[in-house]
Amino acid sequence: MTLQSSGPLKASEIRTEFGGSGSFSLSDYYAGGPNVPIGAEGDGGPIPTSGTIKFSDFYGASNLSVEVKTLQPDNVSTIRGFIDNVIGVLTPNETLNGVQIISIYKDTAPGRVRVELNGTRAQNFWNSFIITGGPTFKAADAIFAQPSNTTWEFVDAFGFPNASYEITFTY
Repeated sequence: MTLQSSGPLKASEIRTEFGGSGSFSLSDYYAGGPNVPIGAEGDGGPIPTSGTIKFSDFYGASNLSVEVKTLQPDNVSTIRGFIDNVIGVLTPNETLNGVQIISIYKDTAPGRVRVELNGTRAQNFWNSFIITGGPTFKAADAIFAQPSNTTWEFVDAFGFPNASYEITFTY
């Protein structure tokens, strides 16, 4: 259940959403810590991984599942170092939340990033993904299509050098 977006937020509500035991300390609720998955966000952006953390960081947050995918560069093409503008190569039959990932690629002509999954999925099938060193892409902000597979498309303000990438999905 998503936490409220305004008003007083109780420690017990954060604990109910994210888990934990013993005495409550906000320092146990950094993203990537023992209770909050890396990539978790509230209405105001990502929950901090270190430094100052406050109750308001948890407005609109929910305990999402996280999957990290590593893409290895495909050096066959000279277009951004990847064949057919593909950001990188996934292991065959790589899945996200149990569904096969068809592709994650950059379409250079319109300057967009696309994620394509097998079959028909709801736009909110996943929440967001972060490419190492790049912005967060939110499914709710995507240009969404369901011809035979499901495609999420994003305006791209991020260049992809020839390197390995970790893509962290939350859903």
